Amino acid sequence: LIAVGFSAGEFGGNGPDTKSRFGNFLPRTDLDVIAVWSLRNLGQGDVATARIARSGVEQAQIERARVIDRIRADIVDARTQTETRRQEMDLARSRVATSQRAYAQDLIRARNLKALPIELLSSARQLAAARQDLVRAMIGYSQAQLQLYAALGNPADK
Repeated sequence: LIAVGFSAGEFGGNGPDTKSRFGNFLPRTDLDVIAVWSLRNLGQGDVATARIARSGVEQAQIERARVIDRIRADIVDARTQTETRRQEMDLARSRVATSQRAYAQDLIRARNLKALPIELLSSARQLAAARQDLVRAMIGYSQAQLQLYAALGNPADK
């Protein structure tokens, strides 16, 4: 710590028309400089302060690595979910195509009176179930894509 001070003036009560009983007091100026330093525990205080600051930096680095790992895991999970939902959607499309062929064949057989109407009804139910499964798979795939989009750091609301 360095402090500098300057002062100037005359002794109080002395002037050109008065005489002092104590002698002649002339105007004076003073310049004071003070330098003070301290050793906190012979430098150990500075070492401790540096270690505390370093530990704060290391904690921040550990937290950053933890967040990066969590983001990577979220991305991997979302990518896996997207791929799984795409495979489910492909399977559901295949099931719809098979059900449509079966329904068409049963319809032809029923019109030619070679099959009972109950068989046609069963095929229609299977086709409806297959279509519902396809819609569910498409919804799941869209949701998984949105989750992956958000995990990659994009805003989900835009």
